[in-house]
Amino acid sequence: MTDDDLHFDGVTTAITDYAVGLDPASISDSSRHAMVSRFVEAIGCALAATDAGPCVAARSVAATAIGEPGASVIGVTRLSTPELAAFANGCMVRYLDFNDTYHTEGGGHPSDLMSAVLAATEITGGSGGDALTAMHIGYEVFASLADAVPMRDKGWDYGAFLGIATAAAVSRALGLDRAGTATAVSLAITPNMPLFVTRTGELSNWKGCASAYSAMAALFAARLAASGISAPLRPFEGKFGVWEQATGPFELPSLGAPVSGLSAVERTSCKSYPSDFETQIPSEIFIGLHDEGVRPADVEAINVSTYYVAWDLIGGGQGDRAEKWDPKRRETADHSLPYIISVALTDGQISKASFATERVLDPALRPLMEKITVSEDPEITRRWHTHPAYDIEVRLGDSTRNFRLDHPMGHYLRPFTDAEVDRKFEANARTVMEPEATSALLSTLWAVDEFHDLDRVMELLRGAGASEA
Repeated sequence: MTDDDLHFDGVTTAITDYAVGLDPASISDSSRHAMVSRFVEAIGCALAATDAGPCVAARSVAATAIGEPGASVIGVTRLSTPELAAFANGCMVRYLDFNDTYHTEGGGHPSDLMSAVLAATEITGGSGGDALTAMHIGYEVFASLADAVPMRDKGWDYGAFLGIATAAAVSRALGLDRAGTATAVSLAITPNMPLFVTRTGELSNWKGCASAYSAMAALFAARLAASGISAPLRPFEGKFGVWEQATGPFELPSLGAPVSGLSAVERTSCKSYPSDFETQIPSEIFIGLHDEGVRPADVEAINVSTYYVAWDLIGGGQGDRAEKWDPKRRETADHSLPYIISVALTDGQISKASFATERVLDPALRPLMEKITVSEDPEITRRWHTHPAYDIEVRLGDSTRNFRLDHPMGHYLRPFTDAEVDRKFEANARTVMEPEATSALLSTLWAVDEFHDLDRVMELLRGAGASEA
């Protein structure tokens, strides 16, 4: 069947035309540099998560499969299938909640798609430049969808849009034509509409694995499309399609176009601390107070005012105050504003160790948490897309301190320098690698655009804390 014989719906066609038609030369130098920066950061996040239980499990499953063509899993010496490699690596990128974020109503974490792009590029022998082009496509598709539809408000997880974006990206990496790419997009979304229950109440391990599943499913969809499997032609606009069942009608009129002069990757924000993006400002403020000598016993009350999404996700706004004020596991603690404030002021840092089970369950943190109230400020909500602000009042015994911060460090309007990206990578990578190996990997990752294939990159990643499972 030729392209002319197919009549996919408008959304599928728009995404397909962009993915197939993008000229790599049209990607600006600043966008390409930003993509390499996000790539470096994502790999660092993955390395730091290699010992997390769900990531160990994902690697163990991947290690049981032998792929032909094979794809690399970080820290596993033998090759796996492309899909299982994408899932395992994706779990590691995402699990610590430390990678980039696209901060809008329908936002999420676009670097979650990198694991699938790496697998697709590796099995086709594509270049580093090919991988970056595919990633750029994925970021633009994801951002366009996220800007168009507030999926969170409709009860669906961002993995739905991540899967669509990943399908577009890996189709480009696999060299699919228009028909194949459109088929991959349809096969990625039709069987995969993830529920937002993943991120409500007491959170489970799946919170850190859900997007990796979406990326894996999208790669599988693209490989099925490449093998000739057909798909529904109207997955969005058809009867019982995405529009009717989930989102309502939407358009993508500016897919791939800069916003305020910035590409999608340049509009993503990075994190200083391994926790939800909404916690970054409170972490910065209360670590600073700790450094000034303030301790939990000095505090009489903490009143937090912020935007709706922050109140809803991490401040008890979903009717989940009990879970957020008494978290039982890492996945809930890194989405708990009272926990983050308490541990930041107590320890003077937010790190991977802040979410060890014994720290999360420490009863000594609870008294301060009970002194914290969180409310939405409609005026902050009105501007939160560009100014995710916090107003925080800290009442001490003899004084009251007031803080207002509009952007956390790492926000795209307050971005990391390359040196700060390097420091974050090195801190993460050295949890599993020696300093010399860390430096070699870091320099290799920054040079990815120069490589004719990914063999050297993947060889280094397989050897990072390598095991057979």
